[in-house]
Amino acid sequence: MSATQPPANDILASFLPGLLIQRLRRHPSLSPAAEQHFGAVLFADISGFTALTERLAERGEEGAELVGRILNDYFGTLVDIIADHGGDVLQFAGDAVTALWLPPEPHALPTACTQAARCALDIQSRLRNWRSIDGAGLALRVACAAGKVWAAQLGGRENRWEFLVTGAPLHTLSQAVQVCGPGEVLVTDDVGRMLPHGSQLTPRADGYRRLLDLPAGTPLIAAASALPLPPQARQFVPRAVVQRLEAGLADWMAEFRRLTVLFVKLEGLNYDAPDLLLRLQQATQALQATIYKHGGGINQLAMDEKGVTLIAGWGIPGKAHHDDAARAVETALAIRAELQGQRLGCSMGLTTGRVFCGVRGGQRRRQYALMGQAVNLAARLMQAADGDILLDTATARAVADRFELQRLQPLQVKGRAEPVPVYRPRAARAPAVRLSGVVGRHRERRQLVDLLAQLPQSPAANLVLLEGEAGIGKSTLLRFAEQAAADRGIAVLRGSETAMGDDSPYAVWRGVFQQLLGAADDPEHGGLRRSLDRLGLADWLPLLSAVLPQQWPENEVTAPLVGAARTEATCRLLARLLRHAAAERPLLLLLDDGQWFDPNSWALIAEVVREPAPILLLIATRPLSESATPTQQALLARAGTLRLALPPISTNDCAALLRDRLRAVELPPGLTEFVHERSGGNPLYAEQLLLGLLDSGHLKASGSGHTLRVAVSELDRLTAPATLEGVVIARLDLLPPSKLLTLKVASALGSSFTVDTLAAVHPVTADPRVIDAQLSQLCWRGLISQEPGAAGRYAFRHGVLQQITYGLLSFDQRRALHRAIATHLESSGAAATSDLATLAQHWAAAGEPLQAAACLERAARQALDRLALEEAVRLLDAAQVYALAPPDSRRARWHYWCAVAAVRLGQLGQASTEIRDALAIVGHPLPTRRLGLIADSVRQGLVRLRRRRNAPLARTAEQQALLCADLHWIRCEAAYFGLDRTTLINSALRTLNFAEPSGPNRAKARAHAVFALSVGILGRHRTARAHFARGKAVAAELNDAVIGGYCHQLEAMYHQGMADWERAETCSDAALRLYTQAGDEPHCAVARAVRGFMHLHRGQPTAVLERAGSTETEHWVERLPQMLLWRAATRLAAGLMLEAIDAEAFERLERLLAQPAFPADQLVGHGVLALAMLRRGDDGEARSHAQAVLTLARERPTTFYGLWGYFGAALCWLELRRRTPGDAELERKVAESCKGLERFARSFPLGRPAAALATGYRHRLDGRYDLATAAAATALDAAERLRMPYEQALACQLLAELDGDARQQERAQRLLAAVREGTVADGAVAGSPKENSSRPQSAS
Repeated sequence: MSATQPPANDILASFLPGLLIQRLRRHPSLSPAAEQHFGAVLFADISGFTALTERLAERGEEGAELVGRILNDYFGTLVDIIADHGGDVLQFAGDAVTALWLPPEPHALPTACTQAARCALDIQSRLRNWRSIDGAGLALRVACAAGKVWAAQLGGRENRWEFLVTGAPLHTLSQAVQVCGPGEVLVTDDVGRMLPHGSQLTPRADGYRRLLDLPAGTPLIAAASALPLPPQARQFVPRAVVQRLEAGLADWMAEFRRLTVLFVKLEGLNYDAPDLLLRLQQATQALQATIYKHGGGINQLAMDEKGVTLIAGWGIPGKAHHDDAARAVETALAIRAELQGQRLGCSMGLTTGRVFCGVRGGQRRRQYALMGQAVNLAARLMQAADGDILLDTATARAVADRFELQRLQPLQVKGRAEPVPVYRPRAARAPAVRLSGVVGRHRERRQLVDLLAQLPQSPAANLVLLEGEAGIGKSTLLRFAEQAAADRGIAVLRGSETAMGDDSPYAVWRGVFQQLLGAADDPEHGGLRRSLDRLGLADWLPLLSAVLPQQWPENEVTAPLVGAARTEATCRLLARLLRHAAAERPLLLLLDDGQWFDPNSWALIAEVVREPAPILLLIATRPLSESATPTQQALLARAGTLRLALPPISTNDCAALLRDRLRAVELPPGLTEFVHERSGGNPLYAEQLLLGLLDSGHLKASGSGHTLRVAVSELDRLTAPATLEGVVIARLDLLPPSKLLTLKVASALGSSFTVDTLAAVHPVTADPRVIDAQLSQLCWRGLISQEPGAAGRYAFRHGVLQQITYGLLSFDQRRALHRAIATHLESSGAAATSDLATLAQHWAAAGEPLQAAACLERAARQALDRLALEEAVRLLDAAQVYALAPPDSRRARWHYWCAVAAVRLGQLGQASTEIRDALAIVGHPLPTRRLGLIADSVRQGLVRLRRRRNAPLARTAEQQALLCADLHWIRCEAAYFGLDRTTLINSALRTLNFAEPSGPNRAKARAHAVFALSVGILGRHRTARAHFARGKAVAAELNDAVIGGYCHQLEAMYHQGMADWERAETCSDAALRLYTQAGDEPHCAVARAVRGFMHLHRGQPTAVLERAGSTETEHWVERLPQMLLWRAATRLAAGLMLEAIDAEAFERLERLLAQPAFPADQLVGHGVLALAMLRRGDDGEARSHAQAVLTLARERPTTFYGLWGYFGAALCWLELRRRTPGDAELERKVAESCKGLERFARSFPLGRPAAALATGYRHRLDGRYDLATAAAATALDAAERLRMPYEQALACQLLAELDGDARQQERAQRLLAAVREGTVADGAVAGSPKENSSRPQSAS
């Protein structure tokens, strides 16, 4: 993923000035030292960079990184120019560079000045028209001076050294660039005098000269050749850089981190004093010692005319802690006290925020730098501090519980439009004790209580190790044990909490012995001496200096003890003191953070538990199984050690935790699940996430409790709280750089990943075995886990771990990784089967929006195919965002797919909008009025009459025509289910006219089928049959089983409307066979649902119920609201045939009708529900549903399956009228419903028996019995011809009631029994007069 890098030593050398490397070669031993050199100095400052920084700051973190990239591009060229002219880049300071030319001989200073001046002119010439990657222009102010330069190496604490360069020329240049114009070169008067004759110089009133040109032929100082790097040089480079270079990670140093940044300006130094080196060394060592003690790191030490400035950071790579802001403020207070002891003053500014940590400069010279708004603000606060310490709001908020703060007047600082709130830290305050109770951990608490109860006698275990990851609840259990012990009168001694980073012997035990021996209350230690006298241990007092702040002079007993002998004697003494105290009162010893204990502390633990005593030692630690020392292994293996591994808390315990912290009885829906999943059951992570939600305002207290102000699905986008980020990064910084990089790469893959994919995209290590070994280590550290049952697949333990690890990556690194991942997925073929939406996310994150849009488009098609309809729409919306300015045809195609999804969801309004927009885009807008639609249908009909032979279309025209055909096809479907016959006919004509001129294709086959179905509704049966045949022929020519199934399915629906059962069943069988052959389960589900209507209409209710109970394609049915409604309606109607009401179908149909649904589906659903309500005795609801049918039935029918809607509503109105004779309104309702049923029967012969029956019932209610008998006879004749036994039975019943014919009554009962028992075969019933007749003619 990156170009071949130079050797690590060569890169390391680029972090140091040549002046320092040469000195280290001359003087390999490191000690405070200073040298003076005479040379020429060049200072180049970028003009306009502050404005550029402020503009890019509006882009957040990416803007900070972009600033660094622009700076590096600019500095890279600048460094190359300086190096080519023989200069040595001494340092980078913000947006400025300082370079030095040393003459080869003392008398050759004019040559060095000339070379520096020539370099300055070349810089201005080559960078004059430079443009940044965002198009911004930058200019330089360049100045040159000459004289004595003072260079010193200072420090030495923890083998860390600083290189400081200062002198009069540097101070002069700092002032010169302030008056230098952009694009100009200024030189001091003495440099001007040393330039060769013929140099073009312009004097200025301020004493400087502007350099315009130099004569040619000036002798050059050759560029310095690369020198071998002395090993001591690495002590001048930040450890994070050295470690990453040694691991081969030169390209992967950049990180985004939450840092607390400290700027310190030293005041009170006399730079002309002879003891300057001594005083600087003392100050530097004090700064180093204080900063390192508190876990910080020094980024830069520089000196100008205003004094020495130091930049330090907390949270820098390899040094992060959960409380970095508090450590930084404590450091600042300690620095001030330390420097006051040296009679020095200081001004300090501290800020906290996300900072870009990376390399600044070019390949030949660079520097590890901190960049971002927080860094700039810290510098401004330092400048404004005037001997004080100033904090920004973020730092103040982070340390408010640790320090008393004074809010000051806001400051107006450079780079900020508004005044900045500032704070002054005062005295430190004791950390707040968290008093919230323990949640869960019932088993562990019970075990601890049992051990405490046994303590006065002989406990089963005297060493308990609470093992678990950070935040899992170890410290909480320590506090629980402390309280439980106090309740039982057991003495409790707690170890020091400052063991982290403190490698001195017995560091954790100091707190224990200071409490035990009363060191804090007895500064003279008189009581301690007396106690030791009583025990006969007075001679051993000097050994207690290891755990107490007092130093005692050695005596004849302790003086000879050195090395291991002294360590062993100290250990025995301390253990004896504890046992003596326990003999008087049982002891509970609490030690936290066992992973940081020094070897002596572990040895003392082993000594304490070696002998029986009423002492219980409770240690909280990270897991110790791997890389345990011999002492730890022996402790783990002993019988008296109890190991309590703390697993993540359960969802229920997480809910209890959240209720406890919120003091709430009820929690907002979804909150517990989100927090538990995101935190992975880690209590600390859960609490911090909760606090983050409260701080951000996404979780608000209300009168009834708490309310989430955003959807749970939106919470995943929230960033982790700063406190949680600090906890996690502190864990990550314990990893070696190579393993941390592997974890970062994994974070780009997502929450889970495979070894093979990780190895394929890893920028440094491609060996899966190496990666697997690293992942095993990461598993042990509790950062990831292997997914059960999935060999080679791992997952992050917590969502926040993945999020925060990913947040460390720079934006350039993210883009590179995502590009590698996307390329790998596509090249390996994984994209064909993997989640295309995920692939699109990788392309988008790689900065390739067009690739992302293409993937989202494919993903949307797949989502449509599997009926994930809302997902398909969401993916298409995202594709439109990424596609920037797609071609019209592509935009129209996206609208088409959205229309398909909307139709499948029953969202006719949305579908209409999508179709209308798409057709407008491709230049075929729809008529806006109904009359225009009718006129257009006439025109389309004339086109069909004229079109006998079709000329082939050009490819572009054909593609657009087929897209229009597709759009009108889906418009046909919407109109068909929307009971819009006018639109149905118009779009059927249009889809056929658009598709027919092209060769065989899906759109053409589909167009013939929908046109056939549409004209069949109009009674053009010959035309319908002809087009069905053509559609099937095209599908067969294409060998396309899906489109062939579609054509057969529509023909089956057409034949159902005609009550031609054999043809309907034949076509339905063919459709199911073809769909099954193609593996198209969604269409199989639709075909089976349509077949359910056929069983219902043929009088086979038991077959309907059997089909409804089948699990075939069940999951597809659940994804289609229309299929659910069809199934519920047919089940309920089948139950009504059987004189029963299916309660489940009844309730589901009620729920579905409360949601958006097609008018045609609403019609059948309301009709069936009206009849069911009536039979349940709910006349009011029955009337409401029947009225809904009347409203929908005003439109001309388009769907065959509406029979039970029309018929059910008619039967409902008839029964209501029977119960309320003489009600004129009910008479109107009956008449209207019968008219609607007759209209349905004219389009679909299937409805003729029902229409005649309703008319007969109405005549009977009117007392017109002759007309009623005639209508009943018509109904019976139609039902017999169409072989519809249920309607036959109802007609026979009506005739029997009208004529008193017992034979008709008997026949009706026989027919109903056959229907209910499921013995109807092909519509004929044993004993029926027609049972042996030949197959009747189709109603058509």
